[in-house]
Amino acid sequence: MVHFSAVIIASGRASRLGKICEQKPKCMLPFGGVPFLRYLVFWLLRNGISEVIVTGSNACNGWLIEEEIHNNFPSSVRFVEEDYPKSTAFSSFTGVSEVRHNHTLLLTGDNIWSVDLRKICKEHIERKAACLVLTTTKKNVPNYGLVKVDRKTRSILSLYDKNNTCSGVPSSTMGFYVLDTKRFLDNIDTSHDVYVERESMERLIPDVWSIMNNKFFFDFGTLEDLDFLSKNSNLIIKYFGIPTSG
Repeated sequence: MVHFSAVIIASGRASRLGKICEQKPKCMLPFGGVPFLRYLVFWLLRNGISEVIVTGSNACNGWLIEEEIHNNFPSSVRFVEEDYPKSTAFSSFTGVSEVRHNHTLLLTGDNIWSVDLRKICKEHIERKAACLVLTTTKKNVPNYGLVKVDRKTRSILSLYDKNNTCSGVPSSTMGFYVLDTKRFLDNIDTSHDVYVERESMERLIPDVWSIMNNKFFFDFGTLEDLDFLSKNSNLIIKYFGIPTSG
């Protein structure tokens, strides 16, 4: 049996949400009276993920995440603390460095996806990929067009085609990655990298592959989207299920 770890990046300041996240990390915002993190973690555990690491920072009241993990999750869920959220690359390195398994899901802590998690993990193993990236061709997703995917093979040609020089299918990432743990750690440069996908994962090309997914995707990173999800929290249950182990 192949075991997978998951790392949830929850160290950031969530500046787009203003004062709402001054006192608590974004993943700890409640929906239906339950922190978003609880929905996400139990979804991962129910789908066979063996271990979950959640990053947090002192600067963003990471102790609230640590308390949530201590009170509500089994010992396979752990908190890793940063003093300050330097970059997505550094937070990713901090979390992935702590995992125990050869394969790791790297996820953002504020997204909802409609995916078959077990099927994605199986594809990662069969491809023996350095990295699988969940992508979409929907134009209303942030950073649309910066990612280019080969139409025939689904290999990713670029994760940051800022000069529009690649001829692949214009796409966007969705905050969902599956990594070969060692290969990822061997290629990240924490002294230089800022963006984990634009720099760290870009080095793994040509062994980076797209999982094209144009199904439901939601990011509550703006005030407007947070307000919508607060009024429609049933969407979280629809895609992640109830926030318990059962």
